[in-house]
Amino acid sequence: MSTYKRGNTSDYDSAEVLPSRPRRKQVPTGEWECMECGHIHVGDRAPAVCPDCGASGEDFEFFEYEDDDWEDYD
Repeated sequence: MSTYKRGNTSDYDSAEVLPSRPRRKQVPTGEWECMECGHIHVGDRAPAVCPDCGASGEDFEFFEYEDDDWEDYD
């Protein structure tokens, strides 16, 4: 029998279920701007299609955040 539960790790020697490690909040490193309509998308990659104008993902340009942009959120 397995004592494994989703989100937990199991210590197999004592069969004790240990709590999982907390996940770090992922802070976006930049944003994607549609060069056709100006729509801004925050994420690690451009969307396949712009939700505002329907332009392809190739029409997005990536802008990286500066380090001082995030100092207010720490």
